[in-house]
Amino acid sequence: MADDRCSILLVADFGAALVTVDVARHPAARAAAEALLGHDGLPPAGRVGRGDGPACLWQGPRDWLLTGSVERVADLADDLRVALAPWPALVSVQSDALIAFDLAGPRAADVLATGTGVDLHPSAFPIGASVVTRFGPLRATLFRHAQGYRLIVDRSRGAWLHLWLEKAVAGLPPEPFLPR
Repeated sequence: MADDRCSILLVADFGAALVTVDVARHPAARAAAEALLGHDGLPPAGRVGRGDGPACLWQGPRDWLLTGSVERVADLADDLRVALAPWPALVSVQSDALIAFDLAGPRAADVLATGTGVDLHPSAFPIGASVVTRFGPLRATLFRHAQGYRLIVDRSRGAWLHLWLEKAVAGLPPEPFLPR
């Protein structure tokens, strides 16, 4: 019998910082940020940048979300503020505002597909892919890593989303997409 499980794990020590800078107008700002972030630096749309530290997720034409441990992200945010000071840029720690869940196992994509319209087939959403999307009524960042998927949402909706995901894993009808 095939293993058809999906595990859900609340990511402990989840840190995040939003980096906003127009690198198209200020290419030197990209170089300064990438010098701190490592070899992948600020990734293009749909990709995850990985250097020696936190993952860097594209959020929009001028926005990236750094994710990693709370302490490492806070330290890197401080360094980025200094490095990007010559340009119009914003680096804002979001660790208290966001929460992340890791989903893994053979059914992880099926469980996620019940809440989003993103094509999660490996050919369309391979390891290293990232997207800003809707998960039900929630704005979410979803990315695929070697062990499965990470779903990042506003912390205020975390308990509701966790219950919703647990019901989806159990094959029960999830709560309607209207958090109370």
